[in-house]
Amino acid sequence: MSLLGTALIIFSLPIAAFSREQVQITKLANGMTLMTMEDHSTPLVALQMTYHVGSKNEAIGLSGLTKICEKMMLEGTPRYEKGEFARIIQSGGGRSGSEADLDFTRFTAKIPLSMLDTLLFLEADRLQNTELTYEKLILVKEILKKERLTYIESALYGPLNEEIMNLSYRAHPYRNPIFGWPSDLNNITLDNLRGYFRQYFQPANTMLVLVGDFSTAGVVGRVKSLFENILSTPLPSLPEVIEPEQRGERREIMHISSSIPVVVIGYHISAAADSDMAALKVIRHILAGSESAGIYRRLVVDSKIALTAGGEIIESEDPGLLMLYSILNYGARGESGLEQMLEEIERLKTEPLSTAELDMVKNKIEAAYYNLTATLDQIAGRISFYQMATGDYQLMNQEIPLTRAVTSERVMQAAQKYLTETGRNVIILVPAEAQESEENSGEVQ
Repeated sequence: MSLLGTALIIFSLPIAAFSREQVQITKLANGMTLMTMEDHSTPLVALQMTYHVGSKNEAIGLSGLTKICEKMMLEGTPRYEKGEFARIIQSGGGRSGSEADLDFTRFTAKIPLSMLDTLLFLEADRLQNTELTYEKLILVKEILKKERLTYIESALYGPLNEEIMNLSYRAHPYRNPIFGWPSDLNNITLDNLRGYFRQYFQPANTMLVLVGDFSTAGVVGRVKSLFENILSTPLPSLPEVIEPEQRGERREIMHISSSIPVVVIGYHISAAADSDMAALKVIRHILAGSESAGIYRRLVVDSKIALTAGGEIIESEDPGLLMLYSILNYGARGESGLEQMLEEIERLKTEPLSTAELDMVKNKIEAAYYNLTATLDQIAGRISFYQMATGDYQLMNQEIPLTRAVTSERVMQAAQKYLTETGRNVIILVPAEAQESEENSGEVQ
């Protein structure tokens, strides 16, 4: 691989470190964790209420249950009807949101300081008084079915996202679809909901992160007064599920109503806490991080076989995936796109990166880091993710030093370790019309 002969120098910005003196961790008597970080640069406060439960916690036949719980917590309490939480926050100049993913369920808000006491009161009420009724369960099921239809079934490439996870994981529950399988959504009962909610959506499984313009002593006292008397239940003892080593490439052909072929490759990688993650992020950028990246340049610029190409890392509590994709031009063959992608991947294993190319990628990763830790809510989210996914929020301080320490040799070693043929999962999306053409050409005339 080569770049234009431009001398590149890594810029040296100060790393936004979060020391133990800045972040205070308080454990409440009921097991709830509070993390606070004062930031008086602006009269705002960011809140992240994270429950350590995601789709990976769902039993067979109960996929989508975490998402149902998230939606139930938006349906109101006896004190505040559905929509009141958001209306109160918005009327005070703030905003709120929620999401559920593989590992966690989050409720977020960013508010003026004057709204902090109100926000804490609302969150405590939601945690303690969410109503789990049959009527609301039926309503939430319909909401989730519509979301699944919108984001998965009716989205052009929605099924690909679920299928690459389902193909890549055989034992680990990361294979569970976040929006649930339709039959599971139909079969989930009120007893299923209540049992799951009682286990996971409770103080002992909760982390509250607050970042902003407040006095830590005052906030700790207020949080204790609102949350500490909410009863907890013993957390379930769950076995550690380790995905067995993959023994060979898995390849799947998909047919959906699209006239454009797509190729997706997924490689098993380490968990978020692993030190290899720095080299893996460099690899992602080298292969698919920009229009100058290897796969994009090869398929879009040089051979012109693709419309676009890219990739993402699923950085998760348990070992995740490095996903690379190319959306090909009309009439192109998926196998041809795959072949060129694999050639770029293999090249990374044997050809050392130039100093200029490696420095350019490190610059981009460092810039992205600061862009993603520029606001209070971004910082709160980062602290919460690292503390829950790795057990130590201060590992976020190591992102830039570890990236700066990555060498060309380390990149090749990581590529050889993780980007293997036996650990590769491939989905080729073949347009329905191309499949029909192949079938017709094979008919006896």
